[in-house]
Amino acid sequence: MATGTMTCRSCGGSGIQRINDKRFRTCLDCLGQGEPIKSHNQELGMPLPALGLQNSAARSEPLNAVVSSSVAK
Repeated sequence: MATGTMTCRSCGGSGIQRINDKRFRTCLDCLGQGEPIKSHNQELGMPLPALGLQNSAARSEPLNAVVSSSVAK
């Protein structure tokens, strides 16, 4: 019987994911609802923005770890 809703593939619709034999967590794909979450963009028929990572070239510049770690402080 088709109801028009999809079941979450990650948790099987239960909303709970098993981490190991004694640990469980709320499914992050459906946020415990059992159905995939639609973004506001999908509801409005708008495509999600592209991050541009697929087409960008990797940078091959040397990285100075001392400089980058001092900036992080």
